[in-house]
Amino acid sequence: MGVLAWTAGAVVATVGIVSDAPLHAATRESPTATLSTVDGRNVGRWPYGRSMVLRFDLVTFDSPSPDDLANFWSAVLGMVETEREDVDRWIVLGTPDGTRRLGIQRGTSEPGSVHLDLACSPTEFDAESVRVIALGAVPLGPPRHEPYGSILNLADPDGNPFDLCAYH
Repeated sequence: MGVLAWTAGAVVATVGIVSDAPLHAATRESPTATLSTVDGRNVGRWPYGRSMVLRFDLVTFDSPSPDDLANFWSAVLGMVETEREDVDRWIVLGTPDGTRRLGIQRGTSEPGSVHLDLACSPTEFDAESVRVIALGAVPLGPPRHEPYGSILNLADPDGNPFDLCAYH
């Protein structure tokens, strides 16, 4: 019996194992999940884009020195800078083709200061905000409307932070 892995974007979870190497990656153009064995045999596809508006965007680290942390993760993972805002307030690292993987934002670094960013379109932002709050998310403040889009900081029912993002 093979171990099954579910892949969405760059996150791969297997029974008892977490790997950072995706078997098959979903993209914005083809939002599907692939069910595969760990040896790569495709055993089916689950479309989630048709019914789920939100998609995994990236994992974000808070750092008092975003440039230094970006340099570290670039060297460790072979990623390149794909976005930068306000000198070093927000840096995104990704693959050479521009696929977003890690966000680094200026802030206090504490154990557990990593959070998920979930993305939707600007037209879906209000409805998705209502939906995730109805599911148990707790807003940590009012939505912010920045030049690049809208952000709502939330916590899951256990208090883990995540952001709902709608980029222009």
